[in-house]
Amino acid sequence: MTATGYIAVVCIIAVVVVLTLVLIRLPGKIARRRYHPSADAINVCALVGIVLWPAWVVALIWAHTGVDGSTTPARRKAAELAAAKRPTVRASSMNYPGA
Repeated sequence: MTATGYIAVVCIIAVVVVLTLVLIRLPGKIARRRYHPSADAINVCALVGIVLWPAWVVALIWAHTGVDGSTTPARRKAAELAAAKRPTVRASSMNYPGA
């Protein structure tokens, strides 16, 4: 094998290692972005997935379940802004007799 072949093999191995690390950390990142209360446990479960791949699948599914999307700070803030922009109807502006 020539020097170019060795360089190609090393590059392929490096790409495989980087992709593996990115995929292993994926469930933990998803859980943190969704503000999952068990994000640390999901991350540990994903790390166990290095040895036992079904644990990684469990961690990925777990990261997507058990969290109400409305509890994230960004969505809560958006709901508050939407509620603040809604017009309030006062009794004096309605055409009720005696109002």
